[in-house]
Amino acid sequence: MSLMQSHKTDKDSPILFELEDKSGKHRYFEPVSLGVPFPQGKFSNSSSIGLVDENGDGVPSGATVLDRWPDQSLKWVLFDLLISMPPFGCKRFILDVKNTEDSGEKQNGLAFTEDAQEFVVQTGGSEFYIDKNQFKPFNAVVVNGKRVSLDRSLTFLKGENDELYTPEIECCKVERSNAVKLILCFEGCFSGQNSNPDLKFKSRLSFFRDCGYCFCDFTILNPNPAVHPDGFWDLGKEGSFFFKELGIRLETGSDGPYSNFWKIKPGARISSHGKPLLIYQDSSGGENWQSKNHFNRFENVPVSFKGYKVSSGDNILDEGLRASPVLSLSNNDCTMTVTVQNFWQNFPTALKSDGETLTLSLFPDQFKDIFELQGGEQKTHQMSFNFSSQAKYDDSLDWVHDPLGVKPDAKWYVASNAIPYLLPESELPKEEPYKKILDLVRSAIQGENSFEKRREIIDEYGWRNFGDLYADHENRLYLGEKPIISHYNNQYDLINSFVFQYISSGAGKWFQLAKDLALHVTDIDIYHTSKDAYTYNHGMFWHTDHFATAGTSTHRSFSKLVLKEDNQYSIEDGPAAAYKHHGGGPSSQHVYTGGLVNYYFLTGDENIKSGTLELADFVSGLIQGPSHPVAILKKMARNTINWAKHLSGKKPMEPYGHAEGPDRGSGNMLSVLLDAFMISKDRQYLLQAETLIQECVHPEDDLSERDLLKINIRWSYTIFLQGLCKYLHLKVEWAEYDFMFCYAKETLIHYAKWMADNEVPILTLSESFDYPNPATRAANDIRKSNVLFIAAGYAPENLQSVFKEKAEFFFSEACKGLLTHESGCLTRPLAILMQNMFVSFYSLKNNAAVVTSKEIISGRYGKPVDKTSLGWLVKDNFKLLLRLFSF
Repeated sequence: MSLMQSHKTDKDSPILFELEDKSGKHRYFEPVSLGVPFPQGKFSNSSSIGLVDENGDGVPSGATVLDRWPDQSLKWVLFDLLISMPPFGCKRFILDVKNTEDSGEKQNGLAFTEDAQEFVVQTGGSEFYIDKNQFKPFNAVVVNGKRVSLDRSLTFLKGENDELYTPEIECCKVERSNAVKLILCFEGCFSGQNSNPDLKFKSRLSFFRDCGYCFCDFTILNPNPAVHPDGFWDLGKEGSFFFKELGIRLETGSDGPYSNFWKIKPGARISSHGKPLLIYQDSSGGENWQSKNHFNRFENVPVSFKGYKVSSGDNILDEGLRASPVLSLSNNDCTMTVTVQNFWQNFPTALKSDGETLTLSLFPDQFKDIFELQGGEQKTHQMSFNFSSQAKYDDSLDWVHDPLGVKPDAKWYVASNAIPYLLPESELPKEEPYKKILDLVRSAIQGENSFEKRREIIDEYGWRNFGDLYADHENRLYLGEKPIISHYNNQYDLINSFVFQYISSGAGKWFQLAKDLALHVTDIDIYHTSKDAYTYNHGMFWHTDHFATAGTSTHRSFSKLVLKEDNQYSIEDGPAAAYKHHGGGPSSQHVYTGGLVNYYFLTGDENIKSGTLELADFVSGLIQGPSHPVAILKKMARNTINWAKHLSGKKPMEPYGHAEGPDRGSGNMLSVLLDAFMISKDRQYLLQAETLIQECVHPEDDLSERDLLKINIRWSYTIFLQGLCKYLHLKVEWAEYDFMFCYAKETLIHYAKWMADNEVPILTLSESFDYPNPATRAANDIRKSNVLFIAAGYAPENLQSVFKEKAEFFFSEACKGLLTHESGCLTRPLAILMQNMFVSFYSLKNNAAVVTSKEIISGRYGKPVDKTSLGWLVKDNFKLLLRLFSF
């Protein structure tokens, strides 16, 4: 039975997702990928499932298993599809359960061979020859029997002194292969004739059955550590690499004559030109295109003009604001068509044609400044190539800038329980105040105050900025020149907020926000080095420092400009003056992976998975402690000094090591370790998570000594308890009702009982606030509701109604607080609301299930350890001594 054969379908078969064209364009073999979850125990083999539309018509598709349940049944399966659809078409896809005989049938599709020098990929319509030694990326392409030589093609990097570097391949492999899609992965380093710049690269080439397409993701990485004196991370410091251009040049070597065809954006007219051609985007083209957001190391904004220009030599052929171009170079043998995704958003970028060459300038030398890739920074560009035998403009890549809308079916996704506590938007409450809360959430993608519109305020575009969200809430307490330049850097896991909203509503704008931010975080916000201090390596940079502008620190939180006394950055001029110190770096207080994990399951993007595990390595490094002898001795000395200060009364009680009790840092670390276990199934992450739990909390903690109502320093204890809830859910999923399950369960109930008896809505304590941010405070109260709702599911019967009643109270009060204060629509409170609202909505709709397990008597847990005692100090320093001796 072929993939395209019609099937008899069950009218009651559930819809998995739908695709829709809103552009009025005919779609022909357009690639679409989507991760689909399945309930536990439903299917064990991906070859036994497929997709058909509502009419029973098959579609070219391939399946890749991304995750499995503990019983090894399918949990997440990535479907790669090739879609043909008429203008304004819509297709709904349902599950096709194949017969045993069908599932073993061979499919015609992609094939590849390799030798020591190159890969050969046969798509059915084209053949691609890919070099395995130097990333070009192509040696040749065969289209309809015609071989087009590309062996003079080149990926090149031009240094600041015009030295030329090329990417040499050190490792290459087939990363993924199914019936319709093949991905080759290449890794290596840049090298020059006289020197090597210590730069890494990674690239993925994706090929599709019966297509002349090739998608290329290309990442350039500077793995060196940044120099950050006094914890300031400004541009221009040692460790950065400076260069003039990075590009991919396709050179055919075929005889002319050549013609250029291009569209400046989807739906525009086709233009042609026979001479050299340059399409160059210098700035965003927005109203604030000269924003200080684009500061270079000299505090200058180097953009030259507003928007883009199309030129041939000195002649301007066209100009405008925002280009999403597709460029073709054609002769009698072949038409090569290229484009770069998010072309204007990632400015500066350029496409150019010169005789027999096409060049994709990812960092173009037309820009009036040299580029700086900071230590530990990387940048990924996504490009598309198409090769055709037609000697004319080929519109096969127009859809790249206007792809089909993909809408997951919320009922199926929710029923799978792959992401717990979600609800379809149609099942969310309609009564007040919840209706207004949902209207507040929708304002993030609708109207004049949407996140997309907020980008325009500080021109949150350019290769380093695009994808991040404007931290507009910082304007409220900033006394310098407004608008403040401030980046959110995924605080409180805004990626997860977008993923949840996307699955619940199916609105594509949520997915686009999630995608843009996930790519930005993975490239820019993670510190991609292993050569700095263990407390920084592979961590995530904070959001911009509170009440201060980003200055020349870009997305690295702390800028030296905050110390200047003669301009708007002065700490003497605003709330930042209350800070007793400035500077810092990645830390446990700001590291989020939940959204990255869920985005990976939706897309199968291996770059995102790598970023997730990199952050997990950062957390593991914090737990394991320093490994270098000097760092070990410093840590021992710091432990001893802190203990002495505490003993003398000069320093408040403070734990030693990484475990600071239940707070945001330890809660984030716990969540990251659990995410890493879920995405990798490596038990070491789970063991580290359990060690962390035991070091931070205990079922018999004296909560009167925790000072949990000191809201300015202890407000975030609920973040740790949410991590504890996440751990318990994972243990239930794996049916592991062991000692640690009971330890965590009893601890959660212990803290929930204290909360039910003592906690109050945080806005009733507003007189104690260090800074007036009522909407953010109110949003964080939803965490109290979530903890109590989930705790009710593990509590004995006499406590269940108590916890639920208190949980409903806190959720209602939090919603009222968000709606009362106009700042509720700002980025930070919205981020907290969007991610945390579903647990409470789900629990209001469904009775929490009681999870029973064999009780462990309290004596088995021992007594809580005083982490400020001399005994703990000796124990921690002894561990450090062992590490020193092992070194």
